Amino acid sequence: MRHLIVCREFPPAVYPPGGIGTYVAHISRVLAESGEIVHVIGQRWAGATRRIERLCDGRLIVHRIAPEDSDLYPSLPGGRLAEQEMEAMLRSDFPPQWFSWVAAGLAERLVESEGIDVIEAQEWEAPLYYFLLRRTLGLGPDRKPPCIVHLHSPTEFIFRHNDWPLSRPDYYPMKRLEDFVIKASDAHLCPSRYLASHCVEHYGLAEPVEVIPLPMGSSAEIGREVETWSRGSICFCGRLEPRKGVIEFVDAAISVARDDPTLRFDFVGSDNQFNTRISVQSLVERRIPPELRACFQFHGGKPRDELLRMLGNARIAAVPSRWENFPNTCLEAMGSGLPVLATRNGGMAEMVEDGVTGWLAGDGPEPLADRLAEALRRALAATPQECAAMGRAAAQSIRGMCDNDRIARRHIAFRGAVARRGAHRSTRFPSAFPWPERSTRPSCARLPSAADDRGVAVVVLAIRGGDAVEALRNAHRQSHAPQAVIVVAPEPPRTDIPHHFLPYRGSSRAMAKALAVSSFPNVPRWMFIDRCTQLHPDALEQMGRAMDAVPGAGLVVPWAAMMQSAHPTWAEQPAFPYQWLRNEVRGPALYRREAIIDAGNFRSDIAEGHEDWALATAIMADGWAAPCLPALLASRSAEADIEEATYGQRGHASVQIACRFAKLAGEDVVALLSMLDLPVRQAVEPGSFATEQDRRTGAAQPEVVNFRKLLAMPLRDQLAVALAAAKQPRLAMSWLLWRAKTMLGNWRLRGID
Repeated sequence: MRHLIVCREFPPAVYPPGGIGTYVAHISRVLAESGEIVHVIGQRWAGATRRIERLCDGRLIVHRIAPEDSDLYPSLPGGRLAEQEMEAMLRSDFPPQWFSWVAAGLAERLVESEGIDVIEAQEWEAPLYYFLLRRTLGLGPDRKPPCIVHLHSPTEFIFRHNDWPLSRPDYYPMKRLEDFVIKASDAHLCPSRYLASHCVEHYGLAEPVEVIPLPMGSSAEIGREVETWSRGSICFCGRLEPRKGVIEFVDAAISVARDDPTLRFDFVGSDNQFNTRISVQSLVERRIPPELRACFQFHGGKPRDELLRMLGNARIAAVPSRWENFPNTCLEAMGSGLPVLATRNGGMAEMVEDGVTGWLAGDGPEPLADRLAEALRRALAATPQECAAMGRAAAQSIRGMCDNDRIARRHIAFRGAVARRGAHRSTRFPSAFPWPERSTRPSCARLPSAADDRGVAVVVLAIRGGDAVEALRNAHRQSHAPQAVIVVAPEPPRTDIPHHFLPYRGSSRAMAKALAVSSFPNVPRWMFIDRCTQLHPDALEQMGRAMDAVPGAGLVVPWAAMMQSAHPTWAEQPAFPYQWLRNEVRGPALYRREAIIDAGNFRSDIAEGHEDWALATAIMADGWAAPCLPALLASRSAEADIEEATYGQRGHASVQIACRFAKLAGEDVVALLSMLDLPVRQAVEPGSFATEQDRRTGAAQPEVVNFRKLLAMPLRDQLAVALAAAKQPRLAMSWLLWRAKTMLGNWRLRGID
């Protein structure tokens, strides 16, 4: 078979590669050595300058890309607009999306020219995002090899277990791109049963995840002297970040070292920030008492040969993670012949047998540091002969589990089965994105009830005055000629450009748009623009094709920019719960008439200027999909933003919109708050929210609801808060939306009233 693996971390990488980069380096080589043809897409930089490198007698072909590779951009507009798209990505809250963009262009070429049979990428940073998104929108090559997402470390879990603030600007863009690729891939692969079962439950995956351990690579057993087994160090290998358990392990080591100050603890791994003020290494060093500081040595990141030397001087390896998948550090340590001290919070429990190949900290309510200290005391109580025997058992056990040839055979069999089954999910826009498929939330299961002839009406709004002539010219310059061009204004425009004129002397944009839709009942698709909007000549054609490719699409929206400068590209697809907080359907959308009618048309009871937000939300709430076409096909003048700012009342509009769908909005915002793990006060009285006066008088005593625990409850219990919100929707929604917006802080929702 011919394989393609996409990984920005493929070594040598621009940043120190972790388990993902190590896995790709190993699996690509063992597959190639097994006779398979493997293409890898990695990043080109000063430490890896060749665009193409052929290894393993030409069976392993490494392609390296960089942001300046404009010949690979999968841009629809091309030219300067393609460069603007890249500039916007690099200036966005999530700059690494450039890799997914350029990789999509190269991957599409390789699929056609090299006959790729199966494609793989990890979920971290979503390097397959644009490739998969373009495929679901009918773009890219006709050949559609299936796509596998290898579950390594979802951003959502990494942030949670590192205690990183979710207000970091890159969190939600990265999480949402990962949500998309996980839902849109044809198969899922994972090295541990631990993470596989977690992802099936968390993402609501319809099919089981294939579990194949990581390959050994070139790891070799290291011989150790008797003295090493007696007085060698306890070695922690890995990045210094909270989820790796380094803080708790240092606390445990301090507790044990008080009884034996001759112990030596080595820490090998690059430092990371704990918060904006202090790094993880600085934090843990401050915890170490002065009299014990000689016991602890922090060596920073090391090349692999130096790492192996330090493992050779150790008698125990420590993998004390709060949360982990199938850590390569554990594999490397066991392969070198070391017993491992680990927690049960990940795939380590599948790798280490307690008392045989290492020591596992116990489960229980006690703090992790205390449980690690107890396991460490057990480990130190072992004799040198026992440690040596456990090290030999560890090496034998991990080699049996992760033998290169065995893992290669399993991969080839799995990938062959995936290739024979073909692309089945990746050709469809993900249903129920981003929520689990079994949830009660709407999915894009809605389909048009009749054949669509693809005719489009372009409505030019000029109800507040101004010249509509340029917008008319823009509509008639489209490569896909509109079925009708309609001007809604107090007076007809002075021009010979063909158009239909609808007189309207009111000031409501919603009523003006509703008038146009009701006046032309036979037009199946609609777009609304004003004098501040410019469309690329291919906008209607490309957006129409995307709507054809997603039969359940109620609307399609492209990327848009401010005229004269590229506005940061938003890469996420419009989705709940985020749609309740701000309109993610930004820019001129192409609407399906049936979706507009189902949603109740444009409503005049929504705060002025927010009718598009209300309509898009209603369409999505009704079950239609709302894909964002990754193409810069529209621009707006700065005057448009100034005009929108005069509308104000955004916070009021959000409450109006949410109250219309109180139950759904309640579910979604509660789910968003649960992601943030917020304590929310709910009245003891079922179905009611306690007011401030109630609390002062004791009429209703509030209780704290921990939403992380709520997620573990049955669905009916999860909806309790949402149902309570429905009893007093305006009060509840105002509070929920305000709380969510407050907690999201610096993310893209900034600017909301």
